[in-house]
Amino acid sequence: MTPYLKTEVDLYDELIVYSNTGSILYRGKPDGYPVKKAAALENEQIVVLLKFWAKKPGDFENLLLLKSDGGTLWRAQLPNASSGDAYVDFDVIEGKLFANSWSCYRVEIDGQTGRILHREFTK
Repeated sequence: MTPYLKTEVDLYDELIVYSNTGSILYRGKPDGYPVKKAAALENEQIVVLLKFWAKKPGDFENLLLLKSDGGTLWRAQLPNASSGDAYVDFDVIEGKLFANSWSCYRVEIDGQTGRILHREFTK
């Protein structure tokens, strides 16, 4: 099934969310941070990865689930909190959300809550 929404990250690292008719539903930087990557899901929600290097040192919950209007539904739990951790990439595979962290974990994240379902150290 094709997502109803389409996403794009522009030259200014802003997220743009389009409806299926091409109208802009949201344009901006979630939480005020530049966007590295985004993917529209079938349920009209958007997974967004904020650029982790744009934040001061310390943990950065930079993987978000947004509504089509840019409102935040959740911030993904970090696999190694209190270590200056952040996410560096994500994939949606067969409807499941997987992400890689700076601390070398590959995690599966619950799409409803943002909590980690499984984690594996990959280094």
